Amino acid sequence: MSKNRPKPPQVAPPAATGNAGPQFEAKVGAFYLLSLISSGEPRGLPGATIRTVEFQQRGSGRPLDDVIVQATNADGSAAILEIQAKRTLTFTASDKEFRDVVAQMWEAAQKPEFGTTRYELAVAIARTTTRVEHACQEVLHWARQLQDGATLAAHINRVKFSSKGMRDFVEVFRANLAKAGGPTDDETVWRLLRRFQILVSDFESPGSDYEHRARERARLALATDHANRAADLWPVLIDQAGACARAGGARDRPAVVSPLETQYGFHFDQRADLRPVNARLLEAANHALEEIKDQVGGIRLARTELIDQAYAALELHRTLHIVGAPGVGKSWVMKHLAQRLQPEGRVIVLRNGRIIPGGWLPMAHAIGCAVSQDELFNELGCGGGATLFIDNIDQIDEAGDWATVTDLLTGVARNPGWRAIV
Repeated sequence: MSKNRPKPPQVAPPAATGNAGPQFEAKVGAFYLLSLISSGEPRGLPGATIRTVEFQQRGSGRPLDDVIVQATNADGSAAILEIQAKRTLTFTASDKEFRDVVAQMWEAAQKPEFGTTRYELAVAIARTTTRVEHACQEVLHWARQLQDGATLAAHINRVKFSSKGMRDFVEVFRANLAKAGGPTDDETVWRLLRRFQILVSDFESPGSDYEHRARERARLALATDHANRAADLWPVLIDQAGACARAGGARDRPAVVSPLETQYGFHFDQRADLRPVNARLLEAANHALEEIKDQVGGIRLARTELIDQAYAALELHRTLHIVGAPGVGKSWVMKHLAQRLQPEGRVIVLRNGRIIPGGWLPMAHAIGCAVSQDELFNELGCGGGATLFIDNIDQIDEAGDWATVTDLLTGVARNPGWRAIV
């Protein structure tokens, strides 16, 4: 190892920096800088590619101003993700910070481009009460799935169809919107909620999975002979994100990579373009999910308690097995979980008739993947988490189909950024 290799700056732990808010914000920003370096899919904008990451852009008209991701969709159109970084939020009436976030959302929603482009708003949080977070996430999922404000309001107001936590969240959101001077009609509330995301980024827990994902993505971004420096790259990026935030700056890929190469001696490979692979996986997942019926007689099903139980199980385990008698709605629960997780990260969905037989190699050929399974799974898992869904696993009989299922489940087991739901 060279004695002249530049050393990365020492980044103090949050406890040593007084207010840990800026440290958390810098880690969120560094996570998106990693996506920028690797030309990966940004968390919160599936299917898009990052062009720039900007920081503290309130003066440039970005109400949620901590981290702004400017990206390009697969069709070449623009995509924007504005993020406010808050270490904790309770999403309750007494939560002044959430009140401020809603006011910022209303300000952003009044821009002309909000109604004409892919314009997403988010809070990145380190942690919250799990029960509260699940209720909020469920409301946001419903807002994206339902076609208008009246339908969302009808669903939310049906006792035993929605949970009390969901109703409380919508009530607080509506009250905060009124305090911001915005209208509180059902259509406006729905229009804002369907563009809102809660991105849990728990970088602070001991043995944090998010820290692991960041180091793995750093390893994949570096040239092969520099992959052992991944643990050095991550704190450097945190320092750069913090410095850029203090200056209210913006970075494109050359502006990030150049100082990393010249000042710190990092070397980066030209990464394989995985966007076509992502697009094929997304298309295949959507086709498989469309085959699963979630309505009876035109009425959409809701099993809020089962969904809450599923998420409680996923807090403790990386694999969830949904069991039950025929016809009780196991596949619907799986579909619901898949659709709810799609905005954050990649999902792969397998079911009878939609499995490429023969194992990983035939599947890789079919989806046009030129990298190894481990590299693809690492990349997808590092981008915000990924989940493999297998519907009716007990009905898969063909040996070729089982070879593919086995290879993918093995990939999940080897990559901490993945979960499996069957």
